[in-house]
Amino acid sequence: DAHTFTVLRPYLSLATKLGSTLQQISPAQIELLRITYWGGIAELDTRPVTRAVQSGFLRRICRENVNDVNAPHFMKRMGIEVAVINSSTASDFTELVRVEAIAVGGKPYLLEGTLIGTGNVSRITRVNQSEVEVDLEGHLLFLENRDVPGIVGLIGTILGNYGVNIARMSLSRKKFGGAALTAGEG
Repeated sequence: DAHTFTVLRPYLSLATKLGSTLQQISPAQIELLRITYWGGIAELDTRPVTRAVQSGFLRRICRENVNDVNAPHFMKRMGIEVAVINSSTASDFTELVRVEAIAVGGKPYLLEGTLIGTGNVSRITRVNQSEVEVDLEGHLLFLENRDVPGIVGLIGTILGNYGVNIARMSLSRKKFGGAALTAGEG
């Protein structure tokens, strides 16, 4: 109905972007696309949002025109199972969408996202096991690196040498000197 569509509209954009970004960080062969919803969105009919995730995921890899209507057909044709979970457990955000691509062999690739503020800005809050905060606008860059002094300057210098302007950068690490994730938006 019209009211539900009005509520879901910002989530359709978030879902499409999460699907597209997940496809780019996942391997070519996946067997499962799992989508989990938390908060008020989990209480709504999430089928349109689920279709938007699928459409976003397939848009760059299908030769045919993919849209929200035919995306489930293409997923099935490619042998990718789709699982949807509407969770009632607590999350770090009032509303949250998690998309996971499970590779052949079981390795998961994960993104979480939410909408921020009255403008409903799409934001990634997690990439795999790393918490980040980056808008889903413009071009995104994810780098896995070691947490060492000077890495931010090095990344900035390399990108600057190629004329890339960084609008926002989010850093995440598990422990000092260990593996880290740098997420940049430009």
